[in-house]
Amino acid sequence: MEVKSNSLYFIHRLYFDFVRINNPDLIVAIACGLASFRFGLPFTIRSTFYPIFGEYCWGWIGDTIDGYSIVMTVAGVCTSLGLGTIQIIGKFQCKRFNSAL
Repeated sequence: MEVKSNSLYFIHRLYFDFVRINNPDLIVAIACGLASFRFGLPFTIRSTFYPIFGEYCWGWIGDTIDGYSIVMTVAGVCTSLGLGTIQIIGKFQCKRFNSAL
């Protein structure tokens, strides 16, 4: 029993010290994994909503969920690239300004 207790303590400390529940990527990954493992569904975002919507996930509701997830993923990538570009340009402008002095 002590091994089980130690392993549960390790999992508890790993989860609450390093992973945290407020990570949305973790919540989506766990939901996709559980839907895929438990229900034998494909590894898509619409599958995470299967326990809520049931068979409606394979209709227009599921198409809307998948479309929304694709659009939000593209928007997030574009935002990251745009902010990185702004930082690089700002650094080049700062170096040019300092070299002129």
